[in-house]
Formats: sequence, C-alpha cells, structure tokens
Amino acid sequence: MPPVRKVARKVARAPLRTQYVETFDFGKQDSFHLSETPDIFEDDMKKVLQAKRKRFMTSTSASIKIINEKLEHVGRNQKEQRQKVFRKYSQQFMTLFQEWDADMQKAKTEGEKLANLLLEQRKFHQENRLIQSKRLNKIIMLYDEFLKGMEDMEEDYGHFLTSGEGELQKEMAKFQETLVAGA
Repeated sequence: MPPVRKVARKVARAPLRTQYVETFDFGKQDSFHLSETPDIFEDDMKKVLQAKRKRFMTSTSASIKIINEKLEHVGRNQKEQRQKVFRKYSQQFMTLFQEWDADMQKAKTEGEKLANLLLEQRKFHQENRLIQSKRLNKIIMLYDEFLKGMEDMEEDYGHFLTSGEGELQKEMAKFQETLVAGA
C-alpha cells in the first residue's frame, strides 16, 4: 500500500482515538489535549510529503538530464558512423565508377580499332559485356550492402531508444521503491 494511504488512515483514525482518550479524565483538566494532535500530524505529514516530492523532482530531473546527455552522445555517434559509412561507400563507388568509365573508354577505342575484324570484335564485346555485368552486379551488391548497413544502423538506433525507455522505466521504478521504502 502506498505510504500516502497509510498516512491517510492514521489521520482518519486520529479523531477516533482522541474522542476515546478524551472520554477518560485522568484528573488533568488543563493538560495537553489530544484533539490538537491531528493538526500537528497533518503539518508534519505535509512537510514530509513536500520534502519527498522535492527529492523526487530533483532525482527525476537529474535522471532526465543524464538520459538526454546519453541520447545526444548516441546521436552524435550515430551521425559520425553514418558519415564514415557514407564516405567509405562513396569512395568505393567512385573508384568503381572510374574503373567502369575507363573500361567503357577502352571498349570504345578497341571497337574502333577492330572494326574491320568482325569475329574479333564480337568476341571482344562479349568479353566486355561479361566484365561490365560483373561490375554492375558488384555495384548492385555494394549498393545493397550500403542499404543493409543503413537499415541495420537504424534498427540498432531503434533498439537503443527502446532500451533507453526501459532504463528510464527501471530508474522510475527504483525511485518509486525508494519513496515507498522512505515512507
């Protein structure tokens, strides 16, 4: 049972106790009356609850600050990783495209040289098509790897966010347990 309900029960029972105690006169007419105690308890409880609320707010805001810092750090790391992957694949694509362009220029030159020799020209074009299709397949594979890498990074980022939410929930549960235990 939450501590607030326990306090509420104690306060609710207090008037019954004071009525019971007041019915018994022990010969001290001018002494302290128990009817004043609910106000004292109520003031004390308000102070305790305010102090706990303040501690809770302080610890919650500190936890949120830490989580925000972690998220910013992870965001920066994700951005750096994306830039590294982008640069890596961009360089590979540029090299591959330059090779491909060079091969195309070579094919054009060779085609002009061998225009008189039909059989040799057909053979060369067949070989060149095979090379180009392999390179094109390699480009497609690199592109697929790049997309897969980006999807994996997005998935990892999504997992991080959900695990971050789980950590926040765990910390909130710890704070609640601390508050319950402190009451």
